Amino acid sequence: MPESSDWLAYTGAITGVVGAVTGIAGAITGWVAYRRTSSMKALDLRVEARKLLTALHALLGDLQSLHEKAGRSHEAVAAATGGHNSGAMVRWNATWDADNNEIVQLAASVPGANEQFVGATETELENILISLHAQQAKAVRLHEKYIAELAADDKKRDQLRAATQARQEARRSLD
Repeated sequence: MPESSDWLAYTGAITGVVGAVTGIAGAITGWVAYRRTSSMKALDLRVEARKLLTALHALLGDLQSLHEKAGRSHEAVAAATGGHNSGAMVRWNATWDADNNEIVQLAASVPGANEQFVGATETELENILISLHAQQAKAVRLHEKYIAELAADDKKRDQLRAATQARQEARRSLD
């Protein structure tokens, strides 16, 4: 029969082997989980980039039509108020042209709507997202600007209508 110290040595050896096997299994499991998490993160970034790209394309389409509409609206209001050839209109047209160039450049710099971003690393996907967010911020700024321009033109139209109605009522009262 083995001595009590031999029993303790066997127990220590068995515990050591079990610990080593558990450590190796834990390391393998950790590595697999890390790889899976990394691929899931890349997938999440890819999905986020595609969603942002889709929203950006919709915003750019709306922005281009809004920009054209604001240009026509401002021209009409300027013509109605007699300011069609004024210095203010020349400045506004220069700003409108500059914004038009910015919209064209912005639309040209945005990846195609069907871009999949396959093969891009996490770092590249993060950079793509940052770039798309910056482009979206520019588009939103221009969109809000021309929404405000249209609102200002509508307010001027309302003032012109009110002035016209007042003149018509004054003429009626004189007749």
